[in-house]
Amino acid sequence: MKAVQFTRYGSSDVLHMAELPIPKPGPHEVLIKVHAVGMNPLDWKVRSGSLKYVYPVKMPYVPGYDIAGTVEDTGYKVTRFKPGDEVFAMLSMRGGGYAEYTVADETFTFKKPRCFTLEDAAAIPGSGLTAYQGLVHIGNIRPTQNVLIYGASGGVGSYAIQFAKAYHTLVTAVCSSENAAFVTQLGADFTIDYTKESVYDQKKQYDIIFDTVAVMNFWKALPILKKGGRLVSTIPNPSYMYQSWITSLFLGKKYTPVVSYPDQKDMYAIIKLIEENKITSPVTTVLAFEDFCKANHMLEGNHVKGKIVLKLR
Repeated sequence: MKAVQFTRYGSSDVLHMAELPIPKPGPHEVLIKVHAVGMNPLDWKVRSGSLKYVYPVKMPYVPGYDIAGTVEDTGYKVTRFKPGDEVFAMLSMRGGGYAEYTVADETFTFKKPRCFTLEDAAAIPGSGLTAYQGLVHIGNIRPTQNVLIYGASGGVGSYAIQFAKAYHTLVTAVCSSENAAFVTQLGADFTIDYTKESVYDQKKQYDIIFDTVAVMNFWKALPILKKGGRLVSTIPNPSYMYQSWITSLFLGKKYTPVVSYPDQKDMYAIIKLIEENKITSPVTTVLAFEDFCKANHMLEGNHVKGKIVLKLR
């Protein structure tokens, strides 16, 4: 089978196509004929080596963590799937998504939502779980709250807008003016163009500030955070975490990072929202599998609108 791998850390130039044997599923695994791969910032961060002390990988390494396709074969203990099922899966850090075939744990493999294409489904796991867990578990989102989402037009942000609206909140999306129409279409009630005005100068206060790109300053954000409010960030900042203890004690305002994790219950909750037509696909760019370098370049630019997907078939 064809697969994309790298044998050393570096720029997207270290990625190359290789011919590898089709993997065999273990007892609790499914072999998936990959149709689409959802792209995430994790892809280039692992490849570049910036996470090598947190997530070291064994070379040669096939990246890719969110995929969708059809079940080709199953391990002898698998009971939830059969060949031909259309599924999407969240792979472990062992990767394997940039390939014509890959194996996934049955526990983190799910039937494709009926209203989504396989390309749409491949974009769900990483960004969808981060947005859902950040708002629901960390942010403790409630109806009628005011929610501000920084980086609202990106992969996590585009899901976060929709989850926040599904919980009947008022959503302010922070993005560039060129993406204002996109976030409004996803459900944002208000927009702030960060290139023209500072988010810290807003007169309004928010119950939840979800910083999906981890660029906000916790101390500067305190005036726009309500008492009892929380700033949720996608990348932990140890300094802010320590300082948050003080502000929580005296002001009731917290800084809390979200580190997404595979969770069946959360994924089923997301699928339910999709099938209730409360969540639409944020996929804006579908590239051919051979354009894996281009997709990585786009991700590293950090200004991607919605989600990028590589299509194999």
